[in-house]
Amino acid sequence: MQLDLGLRKIDKTRTRQMVREYFRLYRYRKRLLEADLEERPAERRPLPGYEHAADPRTIRAPGYDGSRIPHLPPDIDEDPRDRERRRFCREVERAVDALPEYQAAIIRKLYMEHEPSPLHPAPTDLQVWRELYGDGWYVSERYYESQKAQAIFRLAETWGITQYVE
Repeated sequence: MQLDLGLRKIDKTRTRQMVREYFRLYRYRKRLLEADLEERPAERRPLPGYEHAADPRTIRAPGYDGSRIPHLPPDIDEDPRDRERRRFCREVERAVDALPEYQAAIIRKLYMEHEPSPLHPAPTDLQVWRELYGDGWYVSERYYESQKAQAIFRLAETWGITQYVE
């Protein structure tokens, strides 16, 4: 008689695809944030007719004592989509930082360093393994593959995107 513990079998192929898609989304959002930082001027110009108006962030009531306020006023230039992109990117980076050092190095080099394009394709596992080997990580290719797989499944579990066989 077999005991059914209710454990479901993980669909490894679909889970890997989901993690790769998560990193594609990470690179896309990171690129948008970096482009937005470059394009956004340091000082916003007021609308015509409001050149001499006070900045709403600096208007204070009589008797205002800013030292008693424990927090800073929110930045009115902050775009909610930028805030969400930053939160998402921080979440991804924190999850990768929480991995063991070798696994984190693999993931960063494979998925986080640059956006693949026709001129600059994504690095292959062999290229990443050789680069890490050159950096002083003297491990076999088999060990590299097992650490990469562990990292992918840990990240999928962390982000709640693990796919199961139906």
